[in-house]
Amino acid sequence: MAEIISKVTGKTVRADQVSIDALQEKARASGASEDRVRQMTIMNQHYDAYGFLGNSRILERVLERRPGTFEDYVRRLSTQS
Repeated sequence: MAEIISKVTGKTVRADQVSIDALQEKARASGASEDRVRQMTIMNQHYDAYGFLGNSRILERVLERRPGTFEDYVRRLSTQS
């Protein structure tokens, strides 16, 4: 994803893994409730353990069209600013 964003924007973007502790600290500092912090922690621990899987065929059925690519999405966002 960082590579695609860099390509589209012409700016170097780097993706770094953030520890759960750092995620919690940042969420609390931005005013997130303890319940929200707990939910984010559970969700991210699940992603760390099992990945973030998806199925474009399901999305295509829901949308009733072929989904756009991540690059399409970044291009669309970059022209809005």
